[in-house]
Amino acid sequence: MPLPVYTGYYLSHKAQERADKRNRESHRRPRLKSDSIRQYVEKRIRLGWSPELIAGRLAIKHPGFSISHEAIYQWIYQEAPDLILSLVRAHRKRKHRGYSRKHKKSHIPERISIQKRPKIVLQRLQIGHWETDTISCRKSYQAVQVTVERKSPICQVGQTQHQNFTGHECCFDPKTQPLSNPA
Repeated sequence: MPLPVYTGYYLSHKAQERADKRNRESHRRPRLKSDSIRQYVEKRIRLGWSPELIAGRLAIKHPGFSISHEAIYQWIYQEAPDLILSLVRAHRKRKHRGYSRKHKKSHIPERISIQKRPKIVLQRLQIGHWETDTISCRKSYQAVQVTVERKSPICQVGQTQHQNFTGHECCFDPKTQPLSNPA
């Protein structure tokens, strides 16, 4: 601590600043007292250990030494901020699930692409080509299944009891439904 500069008279605000500084520094203790503990902690942090694990292991390996995990955290944040990136995360990094622009596989199992549909279906000349779609909500287990015949204006809507059906389970079977040619 630098010695006060004497100018020949008393300055109360300067004396108060020095007294406050001495008071602050008198309450501050070094977090990790010895170099051996600092080296032990730093090595384990860089290896990916948590401060709780280091504090517990130090008491077992070196019975004369003890330190709390909170003191390790305080030391890292105040005196060794380069170790912050080496601290163990409390939670794993979350990855976003569900639909994304770049997902590796289809969200619909055994899906047949619409581009692979026969050319005759695109012309809509024959009756009997059905298209099915499912409308579902994330909060409910039920889903609505809509089936449309491509040539005629026939549309059938049904409710499924669960969203996870494979596509083979239908609310109705278009093969067993009689279909007449609408005039």
